[in-house]
Amino acid sequence: MMGDIKWVEVWADAANPGGYLLTLRALKEGTFELKDPQKGGQVIEIFQTYDDATSWFGEEEYDLVGKLDCELREDSNTPEPDSLTR
Repeated sequence: MMGDIKWVEVWADAANPGGYLLTLRALKEGTFELKDPQKGGQVIEIFQTYDDATSWFGEEEYDLVGKLDCELREDSNTPEPDSLTR
C-alpha cells in the first residue's frame, strides 16, 4: 500500500483541548486522501487537488505538523529514514 503513496502530511486541530490529528496522503494516481487515525484510518474525504484539501483544513482550523516523503529510493524498498520534515 505504501507504494501507492507519494507523501503523507499530519495536520492537528490545535483548538481541540486534547488535540486531534488527521493525515493527508498524496496518492500516485493524483488524488489526495484525508484519513482519521483516531477512527481506524477511516477515509473522510478524497480531494482532486492539493489546494482543495488545504482549503478544507483552513476552514476547519487545522495546522500542518509535518510531512513524510514516501517515495522510494531507486535501490531500496524503504522510505528515506530522514524524510520527516516540520
